[in-house]
Order: sequence, then C-alpha cells, then structure tokens
Amino acid sequence: MSSVLKDVSPEYFDDPAAHPITLTFETSDDETLNEVGLCTALTMLFHAISIHGRDSTTKRSGKPRDPLQISYNAPPGTTDLSSICRDYSSRVVDDASGPATYYLYASDFWQRRSYRHPVRPLRPAEGTMIYQRFIPSFMESFSLRVASAEADLDTYASWQDSDRVHAFWGERGTRDHHARYLRRQLADPHVLPVLASFGDTAFAYFELYHAKEDAISLFAGAGDYDRGFHALVGHEAYRGPDRVRVWISSVTHYLFLADDRTQRVMLEPRVDNETFIGYLLKAGYVIEKEFNFPHKRSALVSITREKFFECRGVET
Repeated sequence: MSSVLKDVSPEYFDDPAAHPITLTFETSDDETLNEVGLCTALTMLFHAISIHGRDSTTKRSGKPRDPLQISYNAPPGTTDLSSICRDYSSRVVDDASGPATYYLYASDFWQRRSYRHPVRPLRPAEGTMIYQRFIPSFMESFSLRVASAEADLDTYASWQDSDRVHAFWGERGTRDHHARYLRRQLADPHVLPVLASFGDTAFAYFELYHAKEDAISLFAGAGDYDRGFHALVGHEAYRGPDRVRVWISSVTHYLFLADDRTQRVMLEPRVDNETFIGYLLKAGYVIEKEFNFPHKRSALVSITREKFFECRGVET
C-alpha cells in the first residue's frame, strides 16, 4: 500500500480553521486502507508540518526563513525597536512589546550507535550580522557577524601570529594555514566562527559551538542545547576589564537568545589563564572542575540561563 500526503496547504499555517489540511491516499485496486497505512500517512503529515515550521520564519507572509539576527537595545535617538529578538528555530517577534505568537517545534535528532544529537539550525551566511547591542558606557555598539574566509583572513591571520595570542591558541602559521583553518571552521556544523566589533572596528574572534558535539562534552556532561565559545581578542586597544565585561556578557547573551532551550554556556580556558578566568567569575560564571585535554589542563567554567537572566543580565 502506498499512502501519499498529496497536499498540505501553506495557508493552513496562517489560519488553520479557514484552510483545513487535505490528505489524499493512493492505493492500487487490490489494496485497502488499513491501520498501518493510516498510521504511515499521519506520520508523514506530522513530518510535513514540522518541516514547514522549521523552514519558514514569518508565517503570515510565507517568506523564506531569514538568518538568525538578534538586535538588542538601540543607540539614543533611534525609534525603530521593531527587531529586539528573532529566533528562527522557536519563535517570531513582531514588535518591541514582545512576541505575538510562539511557534514551538518538536526537536529532531540524528543518532549513530549510542550517540544522539539534535539537528542544528542552518548556519547564517558569511558576513551576516547576528547580534548587535548598544553599549551606553562606551556610546557605541557591540556586534557579532559571521566570519568570512576571504574578507577577514588578513585580520584573523595577524591576530593569530601575534606572540600573545600564539601562547594560548598555538595557530601561528602561513596565510594558507590560516585560510584552511577558517574554511574548516566555517564548514563545521557544530561551530560558528564570528568576528566581534565595537563600532566599526573588529577586535576579536570567537568560535561559538554546540557543546554536545565538541570535545568538551566528554568532561562537561553537556546537554542537548548547551553552548560554549572560544575567545581571541586580537586588537590591543580593546583589551582590559571594561571591554571584557561587556563582550563576555554580550556573547553569553547571544548564546542564550539563539535558542530558548539552551540552559548552560561553558568555556574551557587553560588553568593558568588566571586573568581570563577571573573575568569570567566576575561575569557570574563558576568553576565546576579542572580536567585534562591532551594538549592542556583546563578549567570547566559555566553559567546557567537562570543565573544569567535573573542574577546578572547584560552589562551596559
């Protein structure tokens, strides 16, 4: 028996009552619709609904899904606050007063042997700005945009080749070496490499990762939607405690906004990087334990969603 889902009207997702779903079955002359066939068809129906939900953001207009873009706060004098937050995997925010509707979807997973992982959202295109927030204490914005293997190569290479950064990252090399590294990170579905800027000046490189697919999961007991990041501040003029408190808070803020299901953000700095660990502790992170990677001894440092939003919040 072949049970085929022939039509799920797109208008159904705008107004289910006015546009009911049409379900059509195709059977050969010697087949009848039985319980197994009906279950198969209904499974296909639910799958089609979930796929439609994941692949579209604005249900009212039917526009294709936009890249994840989060804009929080705005410079003085700005009146357009229409895009405080957009999370294409779980919700649409229509205006500054908050979301009119939440679209909640069942999680999809892929599984191999004993490992089971959620299917991750599509990555934004290279160069896409994914987060921006005005910082009153500096009277300029902080932003994150997806790294570009070509446009950002020279900046990234100059940072990695500095003695200070090389001492912790160990990625000093030729221009080709840096290009291969960036392309590899951009192709890795569990990592999102981004450049951070204050105003128009790029000052840092971050790798935002899904912890469950990262090496840290072996030591951290990572949940399905836990996130983490690696940090590289390359611009010497943007170092120091005042800048650090803002970008730690902002990157953490982005990772919690990117998916409502993320309950913990973590890092694994070298235990001898006491200055950075101290900044993290001041930002509300806690040291869970120390452990050994093959190449370094690390501290597992983390913060929960509850602590960030209820006790800390974003730095201004």
